[in-house]
Amino acid sequence: MSKCWCRFGLAALVILFAWLPYPWTRIVVTVLAALLAGSALVGTCCCAAMAEAKGKAAETASEPAKE
Repeated sequence: MSKCWCRFGLAALVILFAWLPYPWTRIVVTVLAALLAGSALVGTCCCAAMAEAKGKAAETASEPAKE
């Protein structure tokens, strides 16, 4: 299983907001948990997909234009 820094970041934010004493943190924790659950159901890492898309865009930009 590969590392997914996006999910790690979301989990760290859930932990952070769970300990804050503000009333709006329940909403933030709920939204973050929903994002984590959604990313777990998709099964792919969002940051890996973004890195792959950037790599493809860089390859396309470096190719000479065909006439």
